[in-house]
Amino acid sequence: MVEVRLEHVTKIFGKTIAVNDLNLVVRDKEFFVLLGPSGCGKSTTLNIIAGLEKPTSGRVYFDDEDVTFLPPEERNIAMVFQSYALYPTMTAYDNIAFPLKIRRLLRDEIHKRVKEVAEMLHIEHLLDKKPHQMSGGERQRVALARAIVRQPRLFLMDEPLSNIDAKLRITARTELIRLQRKLGVTTIYVTHDQTEAFTMGHRIGVMFNGCLLQVGDPLEIFERPHNTVVAGFVGIPPMNFIEGHIAYDERLGKYYFKWNEIILEVGGDITEKIGGHGKTVIAGIRPQNLQVIKSESYSKIGIAFKAKVYTVERLGTESVITVDIDGELLRAVTPSELTLSPDEDVVVKIVNPQKVIFFNKNTGDLIT
Repeated sequence: MVEVRLEHVTKIFGKTIAVNDLNLVVRDKEFFVLLGPSGCGKSTTLNIIAGLEKPTSGRVYFDDEDVTFLPPEERNIAMVFQSYALYPTMTAYDNIAFPLKIRRLLRDEIHKRVKEVAEMLHIEHLLDKKPHQMSGGERQRVALARAIVRQPRLFLMDEPLSNIDAKLRITARTELIRLQRKLGVTTIYVTHDQTEAFTMGHRIGVMFNGCLLQVGDPLEIFERPHNTVVAGFVGIPPMNFIEGHIAYDERLGKYYFKWNEIILEVGGDITEKIGGHGKTVIAGIRPQNLQVIKSESYSKIGIAFKAKVYTVERLGTESVITVDIDGELLRAVTPSELTLSPDEDVVVKIVNPQKVIFFNKNTGDLIT
């Protein structure tokens, strides 16, 4: 297996900076996910690791070997694409066997490996079929088999589940996690889908506009995003942002964040970093940290404020309630049993004030 290391990697196409001074270490045997919106540079980064693109500057290492200018065929990697890239005139068997035939392995060894990987992925019944005779999920498994059969030291996957239906995608995610754990092969997986990233990745790297903004485990990315860009992209629904100011209570000797009816105590370490009394900051509150309560059933407990229902989005087991507070819209996730209507008066409560985080208004960076 292999550790992958990128040092100051930049890729420029004409006047466009696709990847900007990227530094990254993917650990040996790790399932690492590059997450970001379309056009953020994640696929370009994957292509640089694969050798399909050469960086404008910077170096790529596999363990301690500099592979920056090594051709793809000499890197011992396997790549799975969004389009599967199966040969349409070949059967599944021949598609899977093709990379072994290129290596001129003996026929018996090829047959043995194809049979083993077909059994592993439960596609023995597809070996005589051609791609047009298979469903999207079946073609995806054949493409995976072709990658696995090579026994590479690195898997690179570029949105391989995008072309299959939602139900099958859940099954496919589970199978990929199981396979990666069983094979123990370092895997770098590119996706724009947050659910894929958070359920599959040991660690996640969030990219935006060619820059790697944050690397961490899923919980860290969700609860402690490094800036408002990451916080606004990660999470369904995304984080609420409220711009307020810091006020000092001389009687109690404490600092507070104030906005409308919201008053939150702020630690002294944070106030020192932002300059103290009167400074404007941005509070970040996850929708899951807001509870919506009908006005008539509300009793004054904890930090709460009055609001009016703006929209209700029913998602089955839960609902996303958007509330209006003097023109400011905030989203809250509530149980589906709570029946609310637009324009209804409600009370919104912050469930866990300790999980409210603060960002610098000028830079957007997390205040820690």
